[in-house]
Amino acid sequence: MLAASAARYGLAIVQLDSGQPAAAEETLAPLLDNSPLEPFYIDVESDILINQQRYDEALAMLEHAYIRRPNEEVITINYANAAIKAGQPRLSIKLLRDFLLREPKHLLALQILSDAYRDVGDIAQMYETNAEVIALYGGFRNAIDQLHTAYTRTDNDLTKKRIQARIEQMREMEQRARTL
Repeated sequence: MLAASAARYGLAIVQLDSGQPAAAEETLAPLLDNSPLEPFYIDVESDILINQQRYDEALAMLEHAYIRRPNEEVITINYANAAIKAGQPRLSIKLLRDFLLREPKHLLALQILSDAYRDVGDIAQMYETNAEVIALYGGFRNAIDQLHTAYTRTDNDLTKKRIQARIEQMREMEQRARTL
């Protein structure tokens, strides 16, 4: 990023944070015109569109970018977040499950995924995902509690077995952490 572009980019962020999304969009426009697939510009533009509740525009822009750069973290996370805001949590789940295969410990992706599961009413998956977030912070006891709750929220035997296995893994992780 050249100095002038960096200054313009920074100004757009300040304008957005100051409650001036229209001014931010105007400031950012030349940067997006010159570099339409630059993740940092897409990040700010998607925040502007979401701020203005222009969800269809945000989704269209992010879908276009995602098709061209499906492994780009910033684009994927923004696309998943916009999908939730637009009332499309199933799209968010698909994007994030694919992303988490590559980046299984990505906190923001897991947090957004938990919200998406909540929005579709899959409470067991929500609790499982919350457990993974908590475990990444080292809160194994709380993560195990979340998994126990997930266990009670499903009737699927295979899911129960998977959750029980994860509880055992978390107990082992907790034990190892205590011995360090």
